[in-house]
Amino acid sequence: MNTQQLKIGTSPLHTREIIPQGEILRKQNREWYRISDYDCMEPFFMSVTNPDNIWMFLSSTGGISAGRESRDNALFPYYTVDKITENFRNTGPVTRILVTTCTGTYFWEPLLWDAPELYNTSRNLYKAVYGDAVLFEEINHDLGITFSYSWEASPGFGIHRGASITADNGDIEQIRILDGIRNILPASVHEQLQTGMSNLLNAYKRNESDLQTGLGIYTLNATLTDQAEPSESLRATTVWSYGITDFTLLLSEAQTGNIMKNMPTRSETDIRGQRGAYICDFTLTGGNVSKSWGMVGELKQDHRSVHNLRKKLLEQKSSLETELEEDLRRSRNDLIRILELNDGLQEVGSKESQYHHSLNVLFNVMRGGYFLNGYTINGRDFADFVQEWNSHLHRAQSELLSSLPSQLSIRELQNICQKSGDPDLIRMSFEYLPLNFSRRHGDPSRPWNMFFIKTRDENNEPVTGYQGNWRDIFQNWEALCFSYPQFYLSVITKFLNATTIDGYNPYRISQKGIDWEVPEPENPWANIGYWSDHQIIYLTKLLENAAHFLPEGLSRLFHTRMFTFARVPYRIADFSRLEKDPYNSISFDYELDESIASRRKELGADAALIPDGENLPMKTGFLEKLFILLLAKAANYVPGGGIWMNTQRPEWNDANNALAGWGLSMVTLSYLLRFIEQIESLLNLVDDSHVEIHEEVYSWLEKGRKTFQALPDDAHSDPQKRYSVLKELGTAAGQYRKSVYDRGFSGKTVNLKRNAILEFLTDCKTSFIRTIDSTRMEDGSFESYMVLELRDRSAKVHPLYPMLEGQVAGLSLDIYPSEEIIRILDLLKKGPLYREDQKSYMLYPYRHVSRFLDKNSVTEEHMNRLSPELKTHPRLQELLIRDDNGSWHFHGDFRNAGDLEERASFLSESHRAELLRLFEEIFQHRMFTGRSGTFFAYEGLGSIYWHMVSKLLLAVQERLTDAVLRGDSPESVSRLKRQYIDIRRGLGFNKTPLEYGAVPLDPYSHSPWEQGAKQPGMTGQVKEEVLTRFAELGMVIRDGRIFFMPELILDDQWIPGEDRFSFQFCGIRFTVARAKENRIEIDRSGEESVVISGLEISEELSRNIFLRDGSVTAVTVTIKGGK
Repeated sequence: MNTQQLKIGTSPLHTREIIPQGEILRKQNREWYRISDYDCMEPFFMSVTNPDNIWMFLSSTGGISAGRESRDNALFPYYTVDKITENFRNTGPVTRILVTTCTGTYFWEPLLWDAPELYNTSRNLYKAVYGDAVLFEEINHDLGITFSYSWEASPGFGIHRGASITADNGDIEQIRILDGIRNILPASVHEQLQTGMSNLLNAYKRNESDLQTGLGIYTLNATLTDQAEPSESLRATTVWSYGITDFTLLLSEAQTGNIMKNMPTRSETDIRGQRGAYICDFTLTGGNVSKSWGMVGELKQDHRSVHNLRKKLLEQKSSLETELEEDLRRSRNDLIRILELNDGLQEVGSKESQYHHSLNVLFNVMRGGYFLNGYTINGRDFADFVQEWNSHLHRAQSELLSSLPSQLSIRELQNICQKSGDPDLIRMSFEYLPLNFSRRHGDPSRPWNMFFIKTRDENNEPVTGYQGNWRDIFQNWEALCFSYPQFYLSVITKFLNATTIDGYNPYRISQKGIDWEVPEPENPWANIGYWSDHQIIYLTKLLENAAHFLPEGLSRLFHTRMFTFARVPYRIADFSRLEKDPYNSISFDYELDESIASRRKELGADAALIPDGENLPMKTGFLEKLFILLLAKAANYVPGGGIWMNTQRPEWNDANNALAGWGLSMVTLSYLLRFIEQIESLLNLVDDSHVEIHEEVYSWLEKGRKTFQALPDDAHSDPQKRYSVLKELGTAAGQYRKSVYDRGFSGKTVNLKRNAILEFLTDCKTSFIRTIDSTRMEDGSFESYMVLELRDRSAKVHPLYPMLEGQVAGLSLDIYPSEEIIRILDLLKKGPLYREDQKSYMLYPYRHVSRFLDKNSVTEEHMNRLSPELKTHPRLQELLIRDDNGSWHFHGDFRNAGDLEERASFLSESHRAELLRLFEEIFQHRMFTGRSGTFFAYEGLGSIYWHMVSKLLLAVQERLTDAVLRGDSPESVSRLKRQYIDIRRGLGFNKTPLEYGAVPLDPYSHSPWEQGAKQPGMTGQVKEEVLTRFAELGMVIRDGRIFFMPELILDDQWIPGEDRFSFQFCGIRFTVARAKENRIEIDRSGEESVVISGLEISEELSRNIFLRDGSVTAVTVTIKGGK
C-alpha cells in the first residue's frame, strides 16, 4: 500500500477516518440534533418545517430548493432530489473567504461539499428538534475560524439564511468574505418552464439592485410567450440583507472568482440575461472577531410591495431587522403551538423518543391537516363549505346558514342541522372537516405528487382545506382523531359518502370534492382503477377507534339516511370478461365524466355524487354502505387463495403493480376479517331485528349468502370447486353492477333479518380463516399475495415469496394465541426478510438478480425442444438471434411476451405458442409482481419500507395489549413486549446517524440496500407511530374509558432520577409517576380534584377529556412499584 501523503500541487491533503456521531444538545437557545463530521456520510436529503406555507428541501451537500405554496413559486429551482443534491456548486449558498495573517493570505471555501481537504477542519450539521431549521458549521482548526450558515422560514418575510463567522486567532489581520445565495429565480417561473426551458428563461432574466438599501430585485423582463402580443411580468423576487453595511453587492456569479485571485469586485446594479445571485463582498479586520449577518428572499412581490420594502430599508432598517427576528421567533412558537394542539409535546426519559414523536405528529398534520380551533368551528366557513359542495342546498337553507353564530361547536352545528330535517344539510354537518395546514405529500423525492400549501387567504386570515390521495389522507386522519375523537364520526361519514355504488373509492379527495384519474394513453405512468386493502383497513381502524372512544357514538350514524355514492365514471366488467382479461377490467365513461364536470360548475362538488329521481344526491343508510363494501370484496373471493385483484390497481405496495390482474391478496382477506368483526359489533347496537336495505343490495347479499352457506370445504383446495364459487360470487356482483350502473337504485327497499346477516358474516369468517390457515407457509408465516390461474373452468393458485405485508396483516388478527404470535415473530427475525445491518425488515427477500450477460440466454437444449419447422424458419432470426459464441437470445427490443407475439405475426399459431412458452420459461413473467422486483430503491429489492415496519410495530402492540386485557401469563406478556421492543429498536430514531444515513429523529420513507434513509418527512410511518406512542406510555382506550397498563410502559420513558414522565392527550397534560399505589388524580376546573383508586378513568370523566370541554385540566397517574 502506498502510504505517501497525497498533495494538490505542493499542498498536502488532510485525510480523516472519523465515524460521524449524533447527539441532542442546546445551542442558540433551542435544542438541536447534531451530526458531527456529517460530511463523512453519504449525502442525505432533508425537509425543513414551518407553520405556514413555506416549503424547503435541502441536501447535506448544501443543495437546496425552497419556495411558497407550490413548486411553481420557488426561490431556488424545484428539481428532483438527485439534481438538488448535485447542484450545490450552482444553487443556494456560496461562501469564499480570504484570511490574511502575518504569514500570508489563505483561501478557504467552507462547507463546499467536495472541496479538497487542504486544512484540518471539522464539519457539523445541526437540525432543530422540531425540524424548522438546519445549520451547517465548519471549524477550520488551522486558521482558527468557525463559519456557519442556517436556513429557516420566516412566514412574514420569506426564506431566511443566517450566517456567522468567529475568529479566535490573534495572527489574523483581515478576513475578506464573499457570501450569499445564487440561482435565484425571478417571479412567474413555473416548475415545468424552469425544468424544460431554463436556458431560454435565462435570456429573459433581469437582476437589479438598489445600492442605497442593498435590495436585490429579480424579474423576468417579460413573461415567456410565443404569441404576438405584449406580455408584461409585473412581479418580482426580492432579497435584502442585514448585519453588514459596507459591502459590494453582486447580482450574478460573474465576479465570484475574483476573490480566488485576491482581486476586488465591483457592485452590480443591472444584470441582464443571467441567473440571479445575491452575494456580498465585505471585509472584517482584526484577529478576534465575531460577526453575524443574514439575508431574506421573498416571492411574487408586486410594485407596491417592493416600493414599501425599499422605503422601510431606507428609513427603518433597524426596526425591520427587529421585526424579522420577532417573526422568526413567532414562527418557532407557532410550530410548537401546532404540536401542542395535536398532542405532540412530551417530557420523557428518552429525548430521541420524545422529539421523534413530535416530528411524527408534525408530519402527520402536515399531510392530513389539523383542526385549527379544535371542536370550535366558524359558522360562515361552514356556510361557504355548503356553497362549495351544493349551491342549491346553500340557497334552500340560506336563512339557517346565515343565522349560524360566528363560533359554535361541531356538535352544536350537527344538532342544529339535525333539527332542520334536511338529510343533505345533516350530511354536510357531518362531512365538514375544518382542517388547516394540509398538503399532498409531494417533494423532490416524490416528484409525481403535486402539493399546494394554502394556510391563509388574501386577508391573511387562516383558511380551512385539505388535499390528499385517498390511500394516504384517511390514515393521517385516523391518527389525528386520536387527539380529537369526536371527529371520528365525521371522518367515517366523509369516507363512506365518497365510496361508489359498486363498493370502491376515488383516487383523490379534498375540501373541494372528490377526483379520479382519467385515461392518458400516451402517458406510461397514468392508469385508472381502484385500490382495495387501503379501503378496508382504513375504514376498519376508524370504526374500531370510534367504538373504543365513543361506544354509543356510532349509533348516531344509524338514524339518518344521509350516506351518498361517488359517481366515478368507471365501469367494472362482468365476470365473463374479467376471467378472460383482468388487466383491462374497467372502462371509462367519457360522456359521464364530461357531464359531471359540466354540472359541477353549476352545482358544486355534489355533482360528483349519484343523483336520485329528484336530482338530489341518492342516499342510503350507514349499515348498507358497509354491506356494499364487504360484498364488493367478497365478490372476488377465491377460496384457498385470497381476494382477486381485478380492478387495475395494486394495494398498499403499488410497486407490486403487476399483481393487478391475476394477483390474489391475502392481505385484504385478513383485513376483511377485522372489518366483519366491526360490522358484527355494529349490528349489536341496532335495536330492531331487521335492517332496511335497497332491493338491489338485498338480492346481491342473498346470492352471496347462499354461496357461502353452501360453500364446500374442499373448495379451498379443489380447483374446479374453487372456480365454481368464484364464478357464482363474481356473476352475482356483475348482475348487481349492471342494474345500478344503468339506473342507480330503484328506490324499493327490503327488511333484511339481522340474524340472516350475522349468519352470512359467520360463514364468511369461517371460510376466510380456513383460507388464511391453509395457505400459511411451512414455517408458519403468512402468505401476502398469490397468483390466480383460470383455465378450463378451474382456478389454480400459485404462491409467491414471503412479504412483510402478509406478516403484518396476519399478525393484526386477534385469532391466534400469544405463544403462536411469539413463534411467528421469532421465525420472522430468523427469516429472509430480516436485514441484520438495520436490525429491521425488508418488504421481501433480497433475491438474486441475473447479471446482464446471464440474462436472455437460450441454450442449445432449449433450441432442440423447438419443432424442426420452427427452428428452420427463414425469418426466425428476426425473433431469436445467435451470437458469435453460438448462444441464442431473444431480440433486444422485446420487453414482454406481447412484443414477441406482435413481431411473430408471420408465424403460425402453434409456432407462436412454442416461442411464447420458451419466452416464459426464460423470463418467468407469469410470476412478475411489478417494478418491486426490478428496481433497487423505494419499494424495490432490498429496501426497508419504514411504514410497513411501523405497521408491524402496531400489529404487535395490538397483540400485546390484547394479551394484557385477556390476562395472559406474565411470561407471555413479557415475551411479547420484548418482541415489540426489538422491532422498535430497529426504527431510525434508535440508530446512529451513520446507521440510519440521515438525521435519526426524522421519519423517512425507506432505506435501500446498503444506502441511507430516503424520502424525508411525510411518510405513512408517522401515523402508525403516533398511534403506538400512547400505549408505550401505558395508556389504552377501551369501551369509552381511559385505562393505564403498567405492563405496556417502556423502561426508557421514565426520566432518570425522577421516576416520572409526562405527555399530552386531548390537550391535557398527563403525568405518570411511580409510587406506592395505583392511583389517578384528576384536576378539574373550578371543582375539587377527583381521586380514583386504581388505573381506570370513568366513562364520564373520560368523555370530558375526549370532548376537550375544559372541565379536566390535568391528570396525574401513580403506578405501584418499580420497573
